[in-house]
Parts: sequence; structure tokens; C-alpha cells
Amino acid sequence: MVRQRPQNIFFPEAKKRNIGIIARVPLASGLLSGKITKDSVFAEGDYRLQYGRGEAVNYDPHEYGMRGELFGGVDLDKGIAAVEELKQYIPSKQFAEYAIKWILM
Repeated sequence: MVRQRPQNIFFPEAKKRNIGIIARVPLASGLLSGKITKDSVFAEGDYRLQYGRGEAVNYDPHEYGMRGELFGGVDLDKGIAAVEELKQYIPSKQFAEYAIKWILM
């Protein structure tokens, strides 16, 4: 919901090749849970504490074998602002449910 670049690039290519897409990190590292605010503090040991600004995360390839992005690849402050704006239309208690529905649509 906060980063729609795949819609314009990956979806047409997947359709052309007749392949499916697997949604990864559908709640954008918790951002789309609706529970993260500008006042949120991540606990010691939480990977979001170290990479809390949407930077690329370099996972140990021996442990995970991948590279990922936090918060849907957007700056945390911008992501929080987008979520706060969306909350005008989506009840806070149902925010994660709507985020999952968005992916399925």
C-alpha cells in the first residue's frame, strides 16, 4: 500500500510470462499493522532498531540467503505519514486486515 512500483513493473512482466507472484513481508515490517507511530520505540535486539529508517538490510547470506528492505522500502517517517493518512479511511483495528486484502486484490 505504501510502495506501488511493483504494480507497474513486475505485474505486467509476470502476466506476460504467465507466472505467479508471492507477496513477501505483506505488512511492511509492521508498518502496515497500523500500530507503529512516530513515537514507537523498537526493543533491544529488534532488527528494525538498527535499520529503522527504511534502509536496505543486508542479511547474512549464510543464515538467510537474501537481501531485503524494511518498511516496504520507504523511509519510516514517510511510511508513518502515509499510514496516518490512510487511517482516515480504514479503522485502526482493521488496518492489517485491509493491508492483506490490498495484496490479494
